[in-house]
Amino acid sequence: MRRAWRFFVDSEGRWQWQMLGPNQTVIAASPSSYEIYEQCIAAATAAGYAFEQAQPPLPRTRTSAGRSASIAAHRDVRQFGGRAMH
Repeated sequence: MRRAWRFFVDSEGRWQWQMLGPNQTVIAASPSSYEIYEQCIAAATAAGYAFEQAQPPLPRTRTSAGRSASIAAHRDVRQFGGRAMH
């Protein structure tokens, strides 16, 4: 199972990492904070983090009206107060 990782800046302006479980619960966290982002990544890598490239964007399709399907979906979400209606 792939794990999700969270990298963030704490209230003191320093980097920390967290490994998240299936329900977004923290199952491991950095033992200290890091001034430099790359130090934080190195510490997370030692704990099991591995960078994975983002997936490429999905190809755009056209609706029967000639609009991009992603634009049509965005309009539908706005029309229903930010909730997608399926």
